[in-house]
Amino acid sequence: MLVKTEEVHRTTVLLEYNMENQVEGCFVVKILRMEPNKVLKPFQPFSERIANIDVDVFHRVGHKFETESEGTETYFHKGLGKWSDLNLTQSFSDFKKDLPALQTLPQLLQQKDEVVAVLNKYIKLANPLSLQPILDLVIALARDLGQEFYPYYPEFVQNLTGLLNVKDSEQLEWSFTCLAYLFKFLWRYLVKDVGIVFTGLLPLLDDSKPDYINNFAAESFAFVARKVKDKKAFLILILKTLKKHPEGIGGCGRLLFEVIRGVSGQFHSCADTLLPLMFEMLTDNAVPCDLLFEVLTHMVAAMVTVIHPKKSTLFWSSIFNGRYEHDLELSHLCHGTS
Repeated sequence: MLVKTEEVHRTTVLLEYNMENQVEGCFVVKILRMEPNKVLKPFQPFSERIANIDVDVFHRVGHKFETESEGTETYFHKGLGKWSDLNLTQSFSDFKKDLPALQTLPQLLQQKDEVVAVLNKYIKLANPLSLQPILDLVIALARDLGQEFYPYYPEFVQNLTGLLNVKDSEQLEWSFTCLAYLFKFLWRYLVKDVGIVFTGLLPLLDDSKPDYINNFAAESFAFVARKVKDKKAFLILILKTLKKHPEGIGGCGRLLFEVIRGVSGQFHSCADTLLPLMFEMLTDNAVPCDLLFEVLTHMVAAMVTVIHPKKSTLFWSSIFNGRYEHDLELSHLCHGTS
């Protein structure tokens, strides 16, 4: 069986399935054309590949599924057609056979349960040869169904979380990109149940997870957290949850940093209200101040590595307007931003 690929580093390759070996994924790579004097990309260790992953889908040029679909054809059907041309593996062929026949939105709505079941089945199989297109089709389905997709969100997140226990940078990137787009397309529904959504995400913010998992999860969910109108209630929710799950303190500190983080070493506009609020809450006897201080310590530790010193005025004005004894201790963490 032949598998077409796109041109990679200007080298056209054809992957030929080795029919003598019954294990899918054993390929003979034939180089059909190579540009003269082309230097091959050197091997990158896992840590470098992880550092190069970008799951910030919120500042990218729009995803193909963000533009309005023309006619009655769904994003899901378009995506299926595209990947049918690009991915000729047996695994993806089996996936397509399991799907019901559908093209229009009414057909998709009528058979959404079957489509969701097939997607989740193949996400759990986690075949690296077909996982990327399947996760891309999850994004397409969310775009097509909108609010109708929301009841299926918890199961998809649970299955996506199951894909993260690997040291495969591509699988990690595909999984978190899918999760980030779900947050982007479904945020209007997620903010209404932000407590449930946050609790479901908390395992990814756990101290037992690698830092890159904490960071990717925080960066992805920060978009939804910014949309929560009652920021104080959201902070109290975090603290109540951390009382039961203190292993998430560091990850939640990272989350709060990602919420107030803007671009180019600056604060996000929401920091104008959120930063003063966090430090004011340190004086509130109704709040577990020591726990909040510990969370803010992690937030500040992340902040000083990213926020440019000349852009840190908001932090200093917020911290010195506070009257809590821990404020001075926090300021010591930030001496590098002055």
